[in-house]
Amino acid sequence: MFRTNISRALFFVAGTVVFYSPLKAAEQAPAAVQVERGRQLFHKTFKSYSCATCHSIEGTGTAVGPNLKTLGSVVGPRGLYTTIMMSVTCYVQEYQLANGNTFRGIEKAKAGGTMEVWDLTKTPAELRKFRESEVTMKPNTTWKHPPTGMGLADQELADIVAYVKAVFTGTPKEVTVEELH
Repeated sequence: MFRTNISRALFFVAGTVVFYSPLKAAEQAPAAVQVERGRQLFHKTFKSYSCATCHSIEGTGTAVGPNLKTLGSVVGPRGLYTTIMMSVTCYVQEYQLANGNTFRGIEKAKAGGTMEVWDLTKTPAELRKFRESEVTMKPNTTWKHPPTGMGLADQELADIVAYVKAVFTGTPKEVTVEELH
């Protein structure tokens, strides 16, 4: 006797049994939509910055800032949100050139009397090279991690967190605003 079950089905695909559940697919749909919103926000420029200015994910962006893989794969939504919202970061310094121009950046390398610095005033960040004698570095006292000043709503931050977590865990999961706080 043949019975149908609307909520579940088994299919043979290329000699393999595949279980399909419309209910399971429906549960994943909101997460997939949120992850896509987060992806767009991650790469969108707000007030001259985007997450991709300093972070690389899925082969796009500039790998200047900390690698998000460790955080995204291990830390929960609240921990990732807290890290995103850190107002001051130790990586960013203020650099003053001999001509008086200043910019905020992250040092990449220093050797043989020259230094390479990622200039964060450019989008995408630009790698600049200087003679050490041309540059004075001062501890950062005013630059803040961009998400703190971009005016992102909590839901937008939840979308970005969902995207980062989905990329590095391989599992799209909806992240609520309540999980961030």
